[in-house]
Amino acid sequence: MERKLAAILIADLVGFTARMERDEKGTLEVLSAYIDETAVPLVGRHHGRIVKQMGDGLLASFDSAVDAVSCAVEWQNSPVVGSDPLRFRIGVTLGDIIMRDGDVFGSGVNLASRLEQLAPPGGVLVSDAVYRVVGNRIPVAWEDTGQHTVKNVADPIHAWRIGGSSAVCAEPPRPEASGKATIAVLPLQNMSDDPEQAFFSDGIAEDIIVGLSRFRTLKVVSSNASFRFRTQDTDPAKIAEALSADYLVEGSVRKAGSLVRISVQLADARTGTHLWSDRYDHELEDVLAVQDEAARNIVAVLPGTVQHDVVDRSTQKPTDQMKAYELMLKGKALRDGLNARDTAKARVLLERAVALDPTIARSYMYLSDTYVIDLWLGLADADAPAHTLKIARKGVALDNRDVYIQDQLGFAFLCAGLWSEAEA
Repeated sequence: MERKLAAILIADLVGFTARMERDEKGTLEVLSAYIDETAVPLVGRHHGRIVKQMGDGLLASFDSAVDAVSCAVEWQNSPVVGSDPLRFRIGVTLGDIIMRDGDVFGSGVNLASRLEQLAPPGGVLVSDAVYRVVGNRIPVAWEDTGQHTVKNVADPIHAWRIGGSSAVCAEPPRPEASGKATIAVLPLQNMSDDPEQAFFSDGIAEDIIVGLSRFRTLKVVSSNASFRFRTQDTDPAKIAEALSADYLVEGSVRKAGSLVRISVQLADARTGTHLWSDRYDHELEDVLAVQDEAARNIVAVLPGTVQHDVVDRSTQKPTDQMKAYELMLKGKALRDGLNARDTAKARVLLERAVALDPTIARSYMYLSDTYVIDLWLGLADADAPAHTLKIARKGVALDNRDVYIQDQLGFAFLCAGLWSEAEA
């Protein structure tokens, strides 16, 4: 027996049973001719080999996931002829297989079969492992289909769909405009000789995206959109324009022996200026632990750096040109002065922020706090406690999982003399 890492492609004829019922002999002749004259040469051109034919389809193996996906896409984009053309479903995965007596076995074969069954007629469905390796190396449009629970596979599988010819080179929709700062995390470049390190690099980038998505004050571009720029040979300004991003996170991963070095930079998409950069060196004993620690360290720094930059930009803009997010951050900075003059200015900016975008929960939090400060300074009127509480409740209604917003609601309850509610 021989074990190896390989890409597995399984293709299956759509409607095979119905065809056999109508014309058993004719179906077998047409399918056999198609496999011999079209499928076998196609697999060979893409450096693969036919492992076996399986009645209504075939199983092929490839040393390269890129070759396997390229073969699948060309297969599905080939012109169809006749009044009743053959249509196939194709599943592709990457995994450890066992080769014995010219046949292949292993979980990779089972997974490819399940993906093929989930694929739409005329379409290609690939595992997440294949997507991470192939990414933007071939001109196709990827659609994230999410997690799937399938028979004889313990964990849900994450799959990506490639449509027919209409999907090739299709541009994904641009992210809609937002008053929040938009940040895009590009795939971290794998600087090692080992192509399998692409899994590790992509894992860190995806963990950064997930971590940043927890911050309601930021809008984060999905990996499906940002990972299109895997090669990173495009002008950063053009990438930012395509993704409608204000900031770009770039970086690289380099492995040498038992050590891994992760370098990350945050850039202003408008000017290309690097606002922050750092480097992390780790012993590569537990890959997932290193990946998690690096992502946590990076996520701990990025939101604050972005917010400081937005505030700096805001000082150079007239108030009437600021977006809601900028107004909110500028109002926060003024509120931190804890004096009557700055608090009054902060309230004006925060009220404008709420009017421009009533969905930013922290705008209500900081606005509520301006009245708390007035109460503390002895400048508030009799209606201030009720007003403070009303505004704080609006923030919680938008986001009840933000610890700072809950904290502000507690202060508002104290100001209103509602002690048990404040304690809760």
